[in-house]
Amino acid sequence: MQQLIQVETQSRIQPLQTKKRTLETERTFIGAVGTDIGNLRTKLNIDNLHDGTDTLFPRLVTSTDTDKEFFTVTADGSAVPQQFNIEIDQLATSTVRRSTASISAGITGATVLDDIATKGTVAIASGTVTINGVTQTLTVNTATDDVNDILSFFQSFGGVGATLNANGHIDLTGITSLGGAGDTSNLISALGFNNATISGANVSSLQNLDAMKASSNLNTIGVNGTNININGEDITFDPANDSINDLITRINSNVDTKVTASYDALNGKIVLTNDDTGALSLTVSSSDSNILTLFNITGGETLGDNAEFSVSTINGGATLVSNSNTVEGIVDGLTIQLSDVTTSAKTVTITQDKDSYRKNIEAVLKDTATLVKKLEAQKGSFARSFAQTIKNTISTYFSAATNTYKSGVELGITTTLDGDNKFSSYSIDEDTFEDALAADEASVHAVLYGKTGTVVDPMSDASSGILVQLRELLDAYSDPDVEANGILFAKEESLDTQISNVEDDIESRQASITAYEKRLKAQFTALDTVSAQLQSQQAALSAFTGAG
Repeated sequence: MQQLIQVETQSRIQPLQTKKRTLETERTFIGAVGTDIGNLRTKLNIDNLHDGTDTLFPRLVTSTDTDKEFFTVTADGSAVPQQFNIEIDQLATSTVRRSTASISAGITGATVLDDIATKGTVAIASGTVTINGVTQTLTVNTATDDVNDILSFFQSFGGVGATLNANGHIDLTGITSLGGAGDTSNLISALGFNNATISGANVSSLQNLDAMKASSNLNTIGVNGTNININGEDITFDPANDSINDLITRINSNVDTKVTASYDALNGKIVLTNDDTGALSLTVSSSDSNILTLFNITGGETLGDNAEFSVSTINGGATLVSNSNTVEGIVDGLTIQLSDVTTSAKTVTITQDKDSYRKNIEAVLKDTATLVKKLEAQKGSFARSFAQTIKNTISTYFSAATNTYKSGVELGITTTLDGDNKFSSYSIDEDTFEDALAADEASVHAVLYGKTGTVVDPMSDASSGILVQLRELLDAYSDPDVEANGILFAKEESLDTQISNVEDDIESRQASITAYEKRLKAQFTALDTVSAQLQSQQAALSAFTGAG
C-alpha cells in the first residue's frame, strides 16, 4: 500500500513542489533586481543633478594647510573655481556663567568628616601618610572625627602648620613633599593635595571641604520655589526631592536651553556653558525661587569670543567676525570650519573635479553592467528582454541631433565582450572622455544628463541624455513613487498568485491522496477479514475430514 501512495505522491505532488520552488526562486530574483534598481537609481543621482542641488563637476578643494590643522573647507556645486587666502586671528568660544562663590555647606572645624566634601566623594580612610619624608599612621572614624582632628594630624608632623581657611580649603605650611609610594591612607588624595602645587613650602587643598555635595537635596541648601529660567526656557524642580545632580540632569535634558550644565564638586560651583559659541549672553532668572542667589550665579558671566578671520577676496581682505567656528555664506558654496589660529596666510584653491565626473559615470556603468549580467543569467524572456533594453539605452545614438557628440561611444564608453562573445562590462576611456570635455563640455553633458526643463540642456532634438533614459527605464520597472505602477510589482503579483495557486493545488491533491490512502486501508482491512474467514473454514474442513 505504501508503494502505491508513494507513486501517487511522486506523480501528482512532487511536480507541483518543483514548480513552486521554481516560482519562488524567480520571485526572489525579481526582489533582488528591485533592490539593484534602487541602488543604481541612487548612484545616478539624476534629480539632484537636474535641480542644481548637486553639480556634474564636484568641486575639488586644496589648500596649503595640507594637514587641515587650521581649517577645513568643503564645497557644494554652487562654488565657483577660485583661489583665496585665509588668516585666522581668533576662534569662537562659548559664554560661561559660573558661580562667583562656592555653594556652602557651612562647615567648621567641628564638622564631622562624613559631612565634608572630598575629592571624588571618597571617605577618608585610615592608614599611613607621608609628609616631608616622615610617615605616620592615621586612625580615623569619619562618623565621629571632625575637621579639627585632621588639622591636628597634619600638625603632628614636625614643622607643619595646618588651618582651615575662610574659603573651605586646608592650608598647610612647612611643606617640602606630600605623600609616599607606600602610603595606605587616601588622606592626601581625598583632600586634593596630590593635585595641588607646593609654592614656597605652602600648599592648599584643591578640594573645598565646604562645597555642598552634588548629592545634596536642594532644600538642605535653603532653595525654595520650583523654577529657574535659562536662555528663555523654564526648568522646574522639586527642592524636597531633587539634588544638585538632579537639577543638572534636568537642565541638560532640555535641549532648548542650548546650555550644558555641570557641577564643579572640587569648588562647589555651578557651571553653565552655552552650546553655541560667540559673544552671546547666557541668561538666567527665576519667577519664584532664591536659587540664583544661593547658587551665586546672578553674576559670573564671561562672554564668549567671536571668531575673527579674513578671506583675501572678501571685504577687501578686512577682518570678518562670526559667532561660530563653522563659517557659511561668506564665500558662496563654501563651508569653512575654523580649527586653530594661523601664523601665516593659507591659500585655498577651488577647481572643477573633472576626474570625479568620469569616475561617477564609471561607477554607474559598473553597476549597470552587473545588473545586465544578472538578468542575462536568467532563462526567462522577461529578464533577458529587460537586459537587452538596458543595453540598447546605453548604446543610444542621437541621429537627429546636431550636437558635437551624439552617443556615449564618442565619449569613450565601450562595451566589452567575453571569450564566448557575450556581454561582460562597460568601460570609459579616460583620454577620450577628457578630450571630449575639453572640446565641447555642454555636448558631453547633453549626451549623458540632458533633459528639457532642467539645469542640463537636452540634445538639440530635445531628446534626453543616455543616463536620463536609463533612469526612466528603471522607474518603469520599479516606480520609486507608486510601487504598484512598476513592471516588477506586476511581475511579483503574478508570481505570488501563481505560487498561491500551486499551493492550493498541492493541498487539494494531498487531500485526494489522503482519501485514496484511506480507501486502500479499508479495502486491505476487508481483504484481511475475508482471508481470516477462509482460513478458519479451511481449518474446520480439515478437522472434519480427519475425524472421518
